[in-house]
Amino acid sequence: MPRESIGDCGSAEYPDKDWITAELELGFCYIRHACGDPPDGYELGITWHQHDLGEYATIDIIWDDYRDAPWEYISRAERALARFDEAVNWSELHPEAHDDDDEDDDDYEEGEPEDDEDEDEDQRRSLH
Repeated sequence: MPRESIGDCGSAEYPDKDWITAELELGFCYIRHACGDPPDGYELGITWHQHDLGEYATIDIIWDDYRDAPWEYISRAERALARFDEAVNWSELHPEAHDDDDEDDDDYEEGEPEDDEDEDEDQRRSLH
């Protein structure tokens, strides 16, 4: 199956394949928004590559037959992905910790009503 690399985005590193994939999927969204969908018969996908130090992934355009790559779309997508990658402060985006002893959870016990519950009900009534 022919494929051509568009590039990558984000700062996640191997072995966190889930987070790498999530960042690349954000790149997909931006490419589609900025460039539209790929031409008929072509699709965006993630390709994982082996490396001496682990694996890395790229956003590629993939197609089934042996026609030429859609070079105009690829060029536009490369520029869009580079703009997106430059604009996002990737170091500020990271997975939330899965710590069961999260400080926010200590203040709330299950089954306790929240203080502003009556206020929310008053607001709902005023909307009707």
